[in-house]
Amino acid sequence: MKDDLKLVSEINITPLTDVMLVLLIIFMISAPFIVPRGKEVHLPKVKEFKTLKSENNLLIIAPDGSLALNGLDVSIDEFRTSLENIVDASTEPVNLFIKGDESVDYGLVVKAMDNAKIAGVERISLVSEVEEAEIPVSE
Repeated sequence: MKDDLKLVSEINITPLTDVMLVLLIIFMISAPFIVPRGKEVHLPKVKEFKTLKSENNLLIIAPDGSLALNGLDVSIDEFRTSLENIVDASTEPVNLFIKGDESVDYGLVVKAMDNAKIAGVERISLVSEVEEAEIPVSE
């Protein structure tokens, strides 16, 4: 009778593993829906587009002229310093995407692009929205 009541001193990790896998799946499904919050901008529209890779740097220029680099508010001078730090820390060429409101002063966009080139950014791209193309109806 004493042999039947032997205690098991092992921890069963199967339920823990099940819970962790469920959490992993939930995070994998919800991750694409997380959008970086920043300033509200209305982008110009274009007919063709390329997708934006998430590992690139993003500069948002709001309608009031304020700047946000990778989600952090910066002035035009801080923007250049921040980009220089990013370029110095990176082993690969640094890309910058500029997402500016369509009502933003053109001079501010050019100034941001100049500062990015001086900081050592390899490639600068402008972000826009895709315009709905009209499909001609043949009769």
